Amino acid sequence: MATSQRTGLAVARLRTEAGFPSAYAFYHRNGGRRVFPFTYSFYLKLEKGRALPRPPWLARIVSALRLPPDDASLRALIHDYLQDLVSDRMFFDVFVRPMLRVEGAPPAPVAKAVRRLISEQAYHLTPAQFAAVASSPNTHWVFECLVNSRKPQTVERLAEVLRVTEEAVRAAIHLLDKAGLAKRIGRNRVSCPIACRFYVFPKEYPGFDEDRARLVSACESQAAKRGRDLFNAGIMIRAEEGDAKRGLEGLQRAMEAASAYSVYDDGRDSAFFLFETRVRRILPF
Repeated sequence: MATSQRTGLAVARLRTEAGFPSAYAFYHRNGGRRVFPFTYSFYLKLEKGRALPRPPWLARIVSALRLPPDDASLRALIHDYLQDLVSDRMFFDVFVRPMLRVEGAPPAPVAKAVRRLISEQAYHLTPAQFAAVASSPNTHWVFECLVNSRKPQTVERLAEVLRVTEEAVRAAIHLLDKAGLAKRIGRNRVSCPIACRFYVFPKEYPGFDEDRARLVSACESQAAKRGRDLFNAGIMIRAEEGDAKRGLEGLQRAMEAASAYSVYDDGRDSAFFLFETRVRRILPF
């Protein structure tokens, strides 16, 4: 089995920057063996520099780290991985290194602030927690109200805001409580253990597409009933697909930076705002 000090150190550093305080948290909060094609024991060996993952395994780790395709940290990780993979140093220096471009533009101040926010404040929902949140529109919106509120909420207030019955709110609270995302205070008040934190959805576990579709449907339904567009824009370009993907980094950073405007107390006209973007391949030409 190949060993890797460089790759292991790089993965451990990126894992911490992504908001996972330990190897255990990274592996299990991302879905564990349901998501990764290797055991937790193997992942520990990787971080300690005693094992090197297969290329498809590294791709799954990169996905769980949520690294944009043109991120300088991703290029540096690939550099370290290939250097560990190619045991002959002269071969690497002559044939591999010239093809690698580790240097990149330094992150903008906003990007640095967002990364620090994610690293220090992020809470990564487990697949089971995400499935609970997405299980019904009521559960999703009760969760959003609780996680975005500094103070506990009453069942009556949640029912009034969401225009549903108190029984529906209590049913949602029961599911969230079982998932560790709600905490009852007395008979009628409830809070969220991760309130006011930057929460992150899991990625690519079995059933994720179905859960995500339910969440999207809940947002679309609520927007159709009580929402309105604040901004809508688009642009059509002809480009190589690789270049189009490189443009995703700026979009992702801009959306993450919007979290800086989050508030967790009642305001004069505070509301939920959905920032979303989509890049679609339309027609080969």
